[in-house]
Amino acid sequence: MTTKTESTATKKAANGAKKGFDAFADMFSAPAVDVNSLFEFQRKNVEATVEANRIVFDGMKNVAQHQIDMAKDNLAELNELASTSFMEKTPENGMSSGMEAAQDIFRKNMTAAREAGDVAVEASQKAIAVLQKRYEEGVKELQASAK
Repeated sequence: MTTKTESTATKKAANGAKKGFDAFADMFSAPAVDVNSLFEFQRKNVEATVEANRIVFDGMKNVAQHQIDMAKDNLAELNELASTSFMEKTPENGMSSGMEAAQDIFRKNMTAAREAGDVAVEASQKAIAVLQKRYEEGVKELQASAK
């Protein structure tokens, strides 16, 4: 037969063991994860990445179109230059006008190349801005979820 003192001591020991076990189990427990919030977070990341890629793609498409237009213009000018150079009465006059035209073409190409570079840089900056904005939003979301 157990006495009241023994019963109380047994209960205290059991409670102490339970507390110890609970503390030990808490060391290995993982926090609860809100799966819907996690999916929403990743969805926003993917949307930002898709938007940044679209911006870059559109920019590169514009650069390519710019280069195609430049090549067409060059071919037209070279064709015209060739026909007018051969029409000159003397070869010296043909060479002189040909050199002037070649310099004009070169200047136009340099300007067009600079413009194409500007388009590419602008597209890259816009894409980086989209990703930077999403990064900042993501940090705020993570900080809010940690509270």
